[in-house]
Amino acid sequence: MHGKPDGRTTRHAHRHGELLAALTDYVEENGYGDLSLRALAQAADVSHVTLLHHFGSRDDLLGEVMVELRGRDRMRVADQRARLGSADVGTVLTAVWRQLSSPVYLDYWRLFFETYGRAIGDHTRFGDFLDGAMSDWLELISAAVEREEGGPKRPSALATLVLGAFRGIILDLLVTEDRSRANKAIAMLVRLVEYEVADASRQVPRT
Repeated sequence: MHGKPDGRTTRHAHRHGELLAALTDYVEENGYGDLSLRALAQAADVSHVTLLHHFGSRDDLLGEVMVELRGRDRMRVADQRARLGSADVGTVLTAVWRQLSSPVYLDYWRLFFETYGRAIGDHTRFGDFLDGAMSDWLELISAAVEREEGGPKRPSALATLVLGAFRGIILDLLVTEDRSRANKAIAMLVRLVEYEVADASRQVPRT
């Protein structure tokens, strides 16, 4: 029979969460750069020994930061989706694009692609982050598409198209700063998705 967690365990978990939140805030604001464990400890106002005690190693710590960043990323989009309620798919995608491509988000996207690059380089350690960064977004986008009556026959395939296009166009925007062209590309994507959703709905058998 398992006993209740003692106060020391509870305090450790609470402190771990506090440190993770503080370190994630720091990485969101400053990026990864060449972060050493000592630099991270200084940012959290603790000793590097304390970080080792809570996270085990620098790589393990960064792995947890990546997962936390992914969760924050998902919550931003989920909050936007909730605010839009039962809006049609074109309205949803356009609003999400406006939010995610706004100037205040560009630093976040630079960090996102840096995080992705680091994770891809070590799939064994960061596989959960990579899988979640795809599945979380596909789930959200599929939910937006499936709100249409009838829904597309293959929402996951359509969601994959939208996700790939969004991330590719955001990367283009970061590199070229050509916002006008990026917005036009998204408008084309929205029209394509609206057509696919409408076409799928027309093909739903009538009873």
